[in-house]
Amino acid sequence: MTERKDKLVCELEEEIKRLREENRKLEETVQWMHDLIWKLVKERKGNKEQ
Repeated sequence: MTERKDKLVCELEEEIKRLREENRKLEETVQWMHDLIWKLVKERKGNKEQ
């Protein structure tokens, strides 16, 4: 029984690691999109002023 619980704990820890890595990548993507949107907004605003 203890061996089964240990195996389950290891599997869950691996899943947590995988989800944290996925979350990190998604946060990077969101930040990139945010930066790009603001860059495009600023460029558009600059073009309207000309």
